[in-house]
Amino acid sequence: MGHRPLLARERLHGAICNDNACGKKQSQVAALLEPGDYVLGLSGRGNSAGTATLHFEYALAGGGAASPLSQGNTVSMGSTSGTSNITDINSSCIAAGAEDSYWWMSCPGDVGGSLAASTCGAATWETVLELEIPATAPYVCSLDACDLQTTLNAMIPAGAGLRVLAVDGEGGSDEGAYTLTSARP
Repeated sequence: MGHRPLLARERLHGAICNDNACGKKQSQVAALLEPGDYVLGLSGRGNSAGTATLHFEYALAGGGAASPLSQGNTVSMGSTSGTSNITDINSSCIAAGAEDSYWWMSCPGDVGGSLAASTCGAATWETVLELEIPATAPYVCSLDACDLQTTLNAMIPAGAGLRVLAVDGEGGSDEGAYTLTSARP
């Protein structure tokens, strides 16, 4: 037996909406989704109609907390535990521990710039930092920059997009409390 079509009222349950993002007449939405089937709809506001371009990106989120990462300099404290969602993406950074994710979206007019992130001196276990920029840049990761902890420096491209920075553990038992310092455009 195949999937049955969703009824209109079922589609609206848990809907996420956005209007006038980035100071323009456009929308921008981010959602953390569990595995499954979803419906993405696009409509005009009021009687607005016409052609539109839809850009869609996805990134792997960690198995732990997922939090927005503010622009500028931030200090984020957390604790990883549980199972890993991000494993063996890149042979240069083997990460099998639990991970937390920090995400942000940029607008079409954003200029990009330098990202600096570090767990140095702020964890007692082997940390890995991972950066995903799905549409424009490859996966970037770093480990062992300062004893058991690490730093990550990367260029964030200009323009609209999803960005995800994850605090991960190198081995399956590498988890626990951490402090992440970051500076992002």
